[in-house]
Amino acid sequence: MLRIKIISILTILLLLTTIIPIGSYATQDDIGLDNTEFIVGDIIVEYEENFNKNEKEKYENELGLTPDKKLKNKDVYLYKFNKNKDIVDIIEKLNKKKGVLFAEPNYLYQPIEITQNYFSELWGLDNDNNIDIDAPEAWQITKGENTVVVAVIDTGVQILHEDLDGQFVTGYDFYNDDPSVYDDLNDDHGTHVSGTIAALDNNLGVVGVAPNIKIMPIKFLGPNGGSTFDAILAIEYAEDHGADIINASWGSYRRSKALESAIKNFSGPFVAAAGNEGLNTDYKRTAHYPSSYNSSNIVSVAAVDRDGTKASFSNYGATSVDVGAPGVDILSTYPTESGYYFAYGDGTSMAAPHVAGTLALMMSYDDSLTTQEYINILYDSVKPLSSLAGITSTGGMINANDALLAMEPSDPVDVAPFVDTTIPDDGEGNVDIATSIEINFNEVVFAPSVIDDIVITGLTNTEYSIPTTIGYTPSLIDGTLKLTLTLDTELDYLRTYEVNIPAGIVLDATDNSSIAYDFTFTTEDLPPPVVETDQVVFEITPDNRSRNVPREPLESFIEVTFTETITLMYPEKIKLIDKNNYEVPLTIKLFDIDMELSLDGTGKYMTLTPDSLELNMRYTVQFGEGAFEKDFNVLSEYYSSVFTTVKKE
Repeated sequence: MLRIKIISILTILLLLTTIIPIGSYATQDDIGLDNTEFIVGDIIVEYEENFNKNEKEKYENELGLTPDKKLKNKDVYLYKFNKNKDIVDIIEKLNKKKGVLFAEPNYLYQPIEITQNYFSELWGLDNDNNIDIDAPEAWQITKGENTVVVAVIDTGVQILHEDLDGQFVTGYDFYNDDPSVYDDLNDDHGTHVSGTIAALDNNLGVVGVAPNIKIMPIKFLGPNGGSTFDAILAIEYAEDHGADIINASWGSYRRSKALESAIKNFSGPFVAAAGNEGLNTDYKRTAHYPSSYNSSNIVSVAAVDRDGTKASFSNYGATSVDVGAPGVDILSTYPTESGYYFAYGDGTSMAAPHVAGTLALMMSYDDSLTTQEYINILYDSVKPLSSLAGITSTGGMINANDALLAMEPSDPVDVAPFVDTTIPDDGEGNVDIATSIEINFNEVVFAPSVIDDIVITGLTNTEYSIPTTIGYTPSLIDGTLKLTLTLDTELDYLRTYEVNIPAGIVLDATDNSSIAYDFTFTTEDLPPPVVETDQVVFEITPDNRSRNVPREPLESFIEVTFTETITLMYPEKIKLIDKNNYEVPLTIKLFDIDMELSLDGTGKYMTLTPDSLELNMRYTVQFGEGAFEKDFNVLSEYYSSVFTTVKKE
């Protein structure tokens, strides 16, 4: 694990936008438009293909629209108009015109600040509890190829940062409309995202998921936000200049048809942050864009923390969010005036680049697959997490190593066998104290010829080692070897144990020795004590099923004799209930064996005096289970008795 040399205590800007679109195009007040949420004096319009030029000019003259920019491959225009005119009125009129597919504002994307916590490890790549993407294991297969390019469409990126220097291909700044992709320290978010994807493996500070690939920095967000049209130009630039993947750590809760169309036209995976408001984005009113667009090339990413829990701020959705990835306390590169700087960030903005980096590793490993094939393999190889089950489409967190192993390239890489699964699972709780332990490997493996030389150490608590008997059982399904540890004694209740499996315990078909593996589990709690129950009521007056019982009794109306001295545990379990299920208030008195009033809650006799009774009414005396206790924690069974008062005169 790399250690950072300098950490900046700064705030990471998470670019999750708050733009508001026109909606039903009714009135400005109805739709809540605020002129801080779009570029005043701008409108985006798409016409039908080959729409009459004269008609188009007629519309422009009628509404005072001046063409400013046009997309190369579609009839989509950015128009300027007098800033004093009502944008809602213009859009309403345009959307009614023949040949206009849609008109919408040039939305403005704004950053949201989140304060960070500070830790010192890249847990998302390699975590002690195995909640990570298994980057070190994946790097045994590939660290990426410099022919694979991820476009980071974001703020600018400090391309001369010492942990990113040399990791870039030519990009562009659409915010300022110039080729310089780094302007000042405000270009922090794109720098942080880029470091998570492809920071150099140079022992300097951090390392990216795919340290050997290239980044295409494309800026469209600045200190005052960035527009929809510039985002579209950035996507077109990425497509035209050979980007394989786009990382989009930004978003909005309103839909832009123009942006949606541009994303669908991009030929590679489009990795999008799911948003940071803790919302279910399956619903139309809370859908987050671009992550919720219905396009097969979009991978929508939620954030999880180092314990595998969905981050409280992360959006989710069983159909609108696809996978989880590390997104809390993520250490990455950060811009500085000189030297090198690093900072921690929280957000789905930090989770998305883990996915973009993983897809870059997959393309580096085998570049012959289609976009959908890469995405399907990514989804099929996730690590299931209970915190994501039912609230993301895959129910799991990405795993770079498993994704690479699932690709099965034509020239497989010869790697050492490793532990794939264990019983109990790593970190499992409530394990039976008489458990046996199974260790399953990822491929067909074989026991060395001298089994007696194999030693498994560390199945211990703080006091002693647990003797074990080791056995090997080949799987009947695929021939993989199962290692079974039979414990020669039961484990302790409610104790955590660690299993240490040394390297070289098995070999594969090409004599590669297995790598070491550790895991832990915790045994079950003590079982609850067996509580004995007994009937403690010996006699009751009035007798059970008595009739014509006087309605106006003496002070001691209901008398109870117990089999022996009892302790009154729960007076609230003693009830007198009429046939209408009305509970009659009672005065309860307990007497010892000499009929002296008990002061310590123990005795052999009891009287129950009701406040009042009705004529010709059936009453039930109830003693709930456990109302009394006798010697050595023997609790009373449920008991009931019925009587009926005299009839009306």
